[in-house]
Amino acid sequence: KFRVPNRRRNSVAKFGAFSRLLHTAIHETKAQDSTSLRSSTTLPSITESTMAPQTQQKKPGKAQKQTKKFIINAQQPASDKIFDVSAFEKFLQDRIKVEGRTNNLGDNVVIQQAGEGKIEIIAHNDLSGRYLKYLTKKFLKKQQLRDWLRVVSTSRGVYELKFFNVVNDEADDDDE
Repeated sequence: KFRVPNRRRNSVAKFGAFSRLLHTAIHETKAQDSTSLRSSTTLPSITESTMAPQTQQKKPGKAQKQTKKFIINAQQPASDKIFDVSAFEKFLQDRIKVEGRTNNLGDNVVIQQAGEGKIEIIAHNDLSGRYLKYLTKKFLKKQQLRDWLRVVSTSRGVYELKFFNVVNDEADDDDE
C-alpha cells in the first residue's frame, strides 16, 4: 500500500522527547501568563452613569397592509362576444388564494364588475398583479383563447386583454 507520510509524526519522530517537552513548556507559560493577567488587572466597576445611553430600537413588525386596486379590462373581447366576463369573475373568486387557501376571500379581497367588460379587484392584503396576470392567462388557456388574446399591463394595476396582431398571409399572396 502507498501511504502518504504524516508530517507531524515525522517531526515528532525526529526530535522525540525534546519536542514534547518544549511543547508542554510553552503551553504552561501561556497558561500562567493569562492567569497572572487576570488576577493583577482589576477593571473599574461600570455604573449606569458611565455607560452610554441606550436607544430603544423599534422592532421590525408587520407593516400596515395597503389597499391595492387592480382593474382587468376585457372590453375588446367582450364586445366581440368571445369572452364571458361573468365566468371570468367567478373563476377569480374561486381561484384567488388568500393566506394559501382558495375560497378564503372574506373581506380581504373584493371582486366586482366595473362597467362593461371590466373587472375590479380591491385587495386589503398582499396581492400581486403578477398573480392576477397568471390567473387571467390560466382562464384564457382553459377557454382556449390563449392563442388569440394576450394580457398586457397598460399602467400600474391595470391589465388589458388585447388581440394578437395577426398578419394575413393569404391576402399578401392574392396581391401578387
